[in-house]
Amino acid sequence: MLHSIVIFPSEVCGVLKEYKRDYSINEPHILYVPALTTDVAFYVIHKPVCGIISEESSFATHGANILRCYFNAIGKEITWVSGVKRFDIYNMLEKNICIKQNGEISFFDSYEHPIQSTNVNIKSKKADYLPMKKRSIVKYNISNNTYMICYWPHRSFDILTFSIMKIGLVKNLALFQIFDSSITLDKLGNIWFSNAPFIATLTNMAVNITTALPFLDKQIRLYEKIQNDLIKNYSFSKLTSLIVEYFSVFLLFHDTYEDVLVDADRFFKSIFSQSLVYEVMNTLMTCKLDEWMFNNDIILEKKKSLLSNEKISPIPPFSIKNDLVYCINRFSNLMKTLKMERIWNTHRERFFFYIKFFVTKEWKFVINKLLFTRFSDHIKKCMPNESFESIEKKSIFEIQKIIKEDYNAKP
Repeated sequence: MLHSIVIFPSEVCGVLKEYKRDYSINEPHILYVPALTTDVAFYVIHKPVCGIISEESSFATHGANILRCYFNAIGKEITWVSGVKRFDIYNMLEKNICIKQNGEISFFDSYEHPIQSTNVNIKSKKADYLPMKKRSIVKYNISNNTYMICYWPHRSFDILTFSIMKIGLVKNLALFQIFDSSITLDKLGNIWFSNAPFIATLTNMAVNITTALPFLDKQIRLYEKIQNDLIKNYSFSKLTSLIVEYFSVFLLFHDTYEDVLVDADRFFKSIFSQSLVYEVMNTLMTCKLDEWMFNNDIILEKKKSLLSNEKISPIPPFSIKNDLVYCINRFSNLMKTLKMERIWNTHRERFFFYIKFFVTKEWKFVINKLLFTRFSDHIKKCMPNESFESIEKKSIFEIQKIIKEDYNAKP
């Protein structure tokens, strides 16, 4: 018997299949995936999947939030548990298994059809909202009492991407009153910061409304500006400038978003009964943007490469501020339905912060795709005879000279 982290709690039995982008499976099945990405979410929506087991995935990943929109539309949800390594579940593939509401996974030898519990009491529904383990690495130099931080050791960046990111990240650190940090790229493609905030410091800032709100409001204003600028005609230099600005508000809410949502879960548990917390959290973790992606089958690749052959991401027909108004009104209506107006009015500032945070977190990924896919498209048109592999080895300043557009920002 295996134990897992419960995110969408219910019971299900079925044949365990491994996800391999195989859209020919038409029999009900339980799906094993490395992570719940948006393409996996749409596979689940369009195929007879009755349960999901993932090796890892944030409980607030974009794929999960699209599924939450789907569940709201159909009035029920499927099982999802996480934290199960492929090595541990390999011997269960293509066999009948059962996932219990508490996350236990075991063989299930006899059943006629895949079954999913329909009598799970909402009062007993409980999800394990746990932040994923932080990946940042710190190197100390005892001789001169200095340190270097790599926030993303699992990512490898090319020279072109780094040359743009660095300009924005220098601006980002200035918001923390840090003006003497060096940002370097090592041979493995890892980005290292000197004299930068520890991830624990960023986490503490992110969950504190007083310190976080000014950063959050700045990020919202910037995202609206980026969207408006992309609707207009823009030069390659302008597009590059927008990517720089995107990274100028990048750090605080990047690897800390789960911590903020866990904080929201704790807060809701302090003011609501358990029978309401699950519903309130699932309402918090969807927005107009997720619903738009769900309704239009918009799949965004998990990979966040500056250069890729991914098709140009469509611009949402509404702004992030429209999304915020939509989500605040929806949350207010939920509180009225639950007869919780007094709690809503008493804690309005905190509710607004969590809603603002989640909506901004969802837009961050989409803004990334809006910028990166357009950058790739422009590069392909301007440098049709060079491969991405060759282009990635050049800095943005070298690229600008080739394209013959001046870029005034300095690294």
